[in-house]
Amino acid sequence: MCAKTCSEAPEKSRYLDEIPNSENTTEAIQKEHISELHKETQKSANSQDKNKVKTLMASTFQLRRKEILTTLTPVSKIIETYPPLATISGIRHEFSRIFEDNAATKEMKDKLFSLQSAIVKYCENVQRKNPFIKNALHDLQRAISQEPEKTQGDFDSSCMA
Repeated sequence: MCAKTCSEAPEKSRYLDEIPNSENTTEAIQKEHISELHKETQKSANSQDKNKVKTLMASTFQLRRKEILTTLTPVSKIIETYPPLATISGIRHEFSRIFEDNAATKEMKDKLFSLQSAIVKYCENVQRKNPFIKNALHDLQRAISQEPEKTQGDFDSSCMA
């Protein structure tokens, strides 16, 4: 049984203050992992080894985190280097990895579901100004009516545009 009760707030972590030390892994190994990640993600969605992608993303997490915390790398460059971050499942896995809690992903999904009508309404109002919003709104509406995994490719292409 856990010593803390569910009503107690978790201790504040200095997680964001700690910049990872990636000295355990050489730069050459990191580049090799990124290269393998690119090879795997260039395959069709059905032929990708999802466990290999998860493993490669986990092995490059410290490098990715250090880069994000210490440089001004644009999001587009990060997504180009780590393509799974442009996918629904990739975002879900990264979120769980960051928060070290799979329940956090479910909680976020539930909260997003409760806000979806407000998000759609807002997007409908601004879609005339931005073609990306129009495409994202279309994909969001399709995702609402279908299973998220079936709209994966559409979401990926919208994010990469």
